[in-house]
Amino acid sequence: SDRRVVPREVFIVGVQIESEESVLLHAVWCTEKRKHAWQFVGGEVRFGHDETVYDAARRVWAEKVGCVYGGLGWDDVFEVPAEKGILVHISDEDSSSLRHPSRPFLFVKVKQEFVAARTVGRRHIRMTMPEHGQFVKHNNTEAVRQVHSEGWTFIEHEEGSWLELDVTNGRMSSVDDRPIRKEHTELMRAKPDTLWQWLEGFG
Repeated sequence: SDRRVVPREVFIVGVQIESEESVLLHAVWCTEKRKHAWQFVGGEVRFGHDETVYDAARRVWAEKVGCVYGGLGWDDVFEVPAEKGILVHISDEDSSSLRHPSRPFLFVKVKQEFVAARTVGRRHIRMTMPEHGQFVKHNNTEAVRQVHSEGWTFIEHEEGSWLELDVTNGRMSSVDDRPIRKEHTELMRAKPDTLWQWLEGFG
């Protein structure tokens, strides 16, 4: 069932409805070498810590981007609890272990207050560094030890954006024409039934 944690990672997709044919999806810029692309927020499931996929989603969101959104928690950003989101599984073809048969993507509608406060210009999303100053950016390899030894915040993402989804064909586009992660474009072009029924319900 969906409530059993079997995947190795989970992705969270904030959804903003523009019109019947256009939907905006929250994305971050991946800073890993050779993987530079817009992608949905994602992170590993911690076995023995996360009891459900939803627990993992809440924690991953807080760790990956909550720290650059002024410490906003799940309830500050999304309209409903994680358990009320739309969960879509795709086959994890990269995994050689039967223990990780799929990757879950959790789609949840974002609050307009978050959109209004964080959207800048043509669909860019404003991120800010933690006010306490005790953080380490992804490109500061020399200071990473402070994350483990002193509990400093690790900043993995510094850029956010709304990707535009054409509901009629499942195609996504970025405002700056930079690439979008292949697996994520393929997911949306497949137009999963459960997700599309949910999106069409806002029309």
